[in-house]
Amino acid sequence: MGRLAADVPELVARAELVPSGTVGRQRGPVVAAFEDLARPFGPLLAGRFFKPRDPAPALLPLGEQQDDRLGLVGRTSLRVVDLPSGEVAWSVELDASIVRGGPVGDAVTLLTSGASPAVLTLDGATGELLACAEVPLAGAATGQPATTLQTDQAGPDVVVVAGRVASPVTAARLPVLPGTPEGSVSWRRALDGVTEAAGVTVAGDRLVVSRVVDPVRLAELAVAGGIEAPLVTTYDAATGDPSWTYPDRPPDDRAAMLLGEDAGTGSWFVLEAAPGRDDRVTRSEWALVALDAAGEERWRRPLGAGLVSGSVWGERIVLQGPEPGGGARLRAFDLDGRASWSVSTPDLPFGEQRDNFGPSTAVGDQRLVPSPNGLVALDPERARPRPLNVREPIDELVLVGEHLVVRSGPALLVLAVED
Repeated sequence: MGRLAADVPELVARAELVPSGTVGRQRGPVVAAFEDLARPFGPLLAGRFFKPRDPAPALLPLGEQQDDRLGLVGRTSLRVVDLPSGEVAWSVELDASIVRGGPVGDAVTLLTSGASPAVLTLDGATGELLACAEVPLAGAATGQPATTLQTDQAGPDVVVVAGRVASPVTAARLPVLPGTPEGSVSWRRALDGVTEAAGVTVAGDRLVVSRVVDPVRLAELAVAGGIEAPLVTTYDAATGDPSWTYPDRPPDDRAAMLLGEDAGTGSWFVLEAAPGRDDRVTRSEWALVALDAAGEERWRRPLGAGLVSGSVWGERIVLQGPEPGGGARLRAFDLDGRASWSVSTPDLPFGEQRDNFGPSTAVGDQRLVPSPNGLVALDPERARPRPLNVREPIDELVLVGEHLVVRSGPALLVLAVED
């Protein structure tokens, strides 16, 4: 692990974003679009336009302990910058690709890939390497990279699920904070019947592993039928002992993936796909299913045909699927399964119809929802859609302390937050 030069800020002030000439004429409309946004967006403070050969980095918020800093993640590098100045607080260059990262207490953890994946723990204030935990993999070392590599935080530890091609998938709980003896593993377990893992969630006392998190892939499995192993498997997060699976009696034509949980009741929500009237994945039949803490079905709501995705917004389960007349639709359900509200793209006053909505960002009591040609503010309780921007695509949007950071094509922009 090495250090990168940190004498040049990663961002420039608003006044320097739009130079004169051809470049200025290209950037001007983008900057103008984000200067016209209504609350909760405040003034545009700083930003940067990246060149095609140097794409904009992924955004890594560093938690409440570092709420005035943001991590900019490249393929093998992490730069932590102060906001809104863009001054580099610290940076590291690794020998392996960064899969994902996040804060654990005052530290920052990074999961790296390759033949010997590892979890690195860095001091959140300085970037100093505090610990390095090797990710356990089943079988002898072959030099093959891990093809399954997922992680989630479990209190002061992280749980990593990893596996190579044609090898068992292994889960392990790794202590990552400073002072942990090198090589420490709280538990390690081969996940019987799990051949791949696309999603890992730790909530309360439970670890949930989802084989699939992509709606297209889920529908393909349902249409093909004869699913031999459960698609959602759960384990005790403290010990790794197996718990319940869903569906619980394969082979089955139902394919399922975890959507989220209700910590208050211990309920879990899954999306389920089943074969439709023909073998097209877009005709697969979907349902929203609530499971209790033991994995038993509490209620089920049919959703009709078409690909569906979603997430839990506090007291609402919000699903995205096709609008029968064209476009996309958001549908909200209460945590007890009652229908709450819906918003369809043809109803929104945009210059062109949206194809889909993106992941939401919570800001105060509202949700900001990006999509290819704009942004909508929604009230999770009653919807009340409020269009904010109709001109520029929004690829990523994160709240960092008192700033909203937007990634839009080659542009990375920092705006103040206003109540």
